[in-house]
Amino acid sequence: MKKYKYISLIMILIILFFATGDATIEKPVSATDKYDINRSDIVSERFTENQENASLAITNFFNYCLLKQKESKDEVKGYTVDGVSREYFPEYYGGNYINVFGNVVFEIVEEYYTKEFERSELYYEIIDILNIDPNNICFRPVKASYAYLIEKMEELGKLFGDLQWKDITGYGIDDYNNGLFIELKNGISEERLEAIKTIMNGIYCDLSYGDCEIKETSSLSPGEDVYSSTALYSVAFPAEKIVNGEHVIGYVTAGHCVDDTTDQFIYTNSNICIGEYHTGNRSLGGNADAAFFELTAGVTPFYRVYSDTTFIINENRVLSQGSVVKKRGRTTGVTSGTVKSTSYSASYCNTSFTDMVNTNMHGENGDSGGIVYTNPNSIDSAYIAGILCAGYTWLFINRSIYTKAGNVFTSLDVQLID
Repeated sequence: MKKYKYISLIMILIILFFATGDATIEKPVSATDKYDINRSDIVSERFTENQENASLAITNFFNYCLLKQKESKDEVKGYTVDGVSREYFPEYYGGNYINVFGNVVFEIVEEYYTKEFERSELYYEIIDILNIDPNNICFRPVKASYAYLIEKMEELGKLFGDLQWKDITGYGIDDYNNGLFIELKNGISEERLEAIKTIMNGIYCDLSYGDCEIKETSSLSPGEDVYSSTALYSVAFPAEKIVNGEHVIGYVTAGHCVDDTTDQFIYTNSNICIGEYHTGNRSLGGNADAAFFELTAGVTPFYRVYSDTTFIINENRVLSQGSVVKKRGRTTGVTSGTVKSTSYSASYCNTSFTDMVNTNMHGENGDSGGIVYTNPNSIDSAYIAGILCAGYTWLFINRSIYTKAGNVFTSLDVQLID
């Protein structure tokens, strides 16, 4: 009898093993899983589809805030995120990010996150603003409002501006942790460290230490290689600008790639002149590192990424922390990564920048000016995200910084081609 009992026990264990294996594949979403931020750039087709819906929803939200700001007719001042100053973010808004399933997690300041929140008027108001299926969004209570985080960015900007960036690499908003992260250089004085801690008192702050220097990562298809008399670089995406009442078609690239003291011709690697940069069409500093150059007559702008199959949709999207992005540059080609911060401040080219996007994509010299775009969907199409501008290595991790497409449009007074 014992022998049969042992055989029965073994059979039960085998059945349990296979049952557990199947259950793992179809594991239900737990309460904690849906709040976990995405950290991988290797994602499923379903994730990409969800992220595409999320980016549209967040774009709708920022457009809503921008409209409120424009309707006020107030002068825009202070630190802005995607063109919106802190006064015009709703009091209930705490930030947003992409979770492990590609869905948006929309953060609500806890005093507004009542027990009956998902049956409240505010809940339906937000769903209406984002124009999103309620099944594709998660809400999460947080302590600090997004406006308060921006206020802290402003205070740090003043402090680090006074220090002339001597002891810091960069700093940015961390939506997932509802706070900020600051990259400090080794050897920072206790006095300056205390000044930072005083500003960040009562709010989440991730302080990390290391030594590095942010460097600019200095076609026609998005991401194609070009050169001028001043640099080798890449181009991002086609745009148009009204000059003397005429619609001028051209391309945008990184501002630090061009010399703004003189007009210059732009050439492909085949030594074909495809455009000309005219002085005054550059923005270098603030929330943009961008430039616009005019295409030579007869040159047609294409929307397929250079040496790749991805087709770029002529529309930009506001992305969330945790989103998967790609870039194409002349040196390292197509690489991918995830967004670490959607509003990051740093200094390079002896210039301070704000409201940039910090990612863990790999980039090197010559990649500057290349297009940054969303992870391609099932039909190999993607949306414009911005222009690659700079890169560095922080604690053995690659970092790339890009200018948001929306900030490119406003700083250069250009628009996507209709």
